[in-house]
Amino acid sequence: EAELDEGARRVFERLELAWSGACWTRHWSDADLDRDAEAKARASAAEALDWLDQADSSDKAGSAQRRETLLHREVKAILEREKRICLPGLHVEAQWRRSNGFVDTRTWSEPASEVALTSVELEVHLGGSVPDVIATWVDDDRWTHSIFIEVTVTNPIGDERIDRLSSFGFPVLEIDIGRMGGVVTCEEFTRLVVDEVAGKRWLYHPTLNEEEGHLLAVMKREADELDAAVRKRQELLEVSAADWGQRYL
Repeated sequence: EAELDEGARRVFERLELAWSGACWTRHWSDADLDRDAEAKARASAAEALDWLDQADSSDKAGSAQRRETLLHREVKAILEREKRICLPGLHVEAQWRRSNGFVDTRTWSEPASEVALTSVELEVHLGGSVPDVIATWVDDDRWTHSIFIEVTVTNPIGDERIDRLSSFGFPVLEIDIGRMGGVVTCEEFTRLVVDEVAGKRWLYHPTLNEEEGHLLAVMKREADELDAAVRKRQELLEVSAADWGQRYL
């Protein structure tokens, strides 16, 4: 055995490992490395708003549905934390065609504004409709206002859903995440939800309908007054000189 051990020792001393073709199949640190890699992956996905624990979602939900659920919750969390939101401005254009063919155009607008929120609710069931977020605030005159907020990721909001939400009479605001493009970080998402207006648009706002109706009423009244003045002038022109003389005498 001593001679065999000595021979094996001499053989091992002459062996050279070919490191260029070597690779680990197992390592004593595999478990620790796996845990570190998974933690980093989850942190990176969470920062990119692309991670939702399975316990927080339905097993039947696809990846797109889970991502939308995460973004809805993130919007609520941001608004609850920041207690404010910048709302896009309002703009309406109305046209009225007069009897002479001339088209009168009037516009009304209101600039973007920031409001301080008093409450934020996620996915409240309102009959057959479930808005993503309902936000409420109180203005300087102590009037309470509420809006529905819809978060769009990939699929646009259909007309049927807009009609159902607008039937409650509250403004409906869309926040379109798809407009940002690429990976959206938590910081960018917070800025989009709170401070930016580029990714927001009003799907419905009762004030727009009211102001459009007011503009149309004003233009119609002015057109009617102008038509009446034209008819009056025509009636005067149709009076003969003899009639004018008789009236004078």
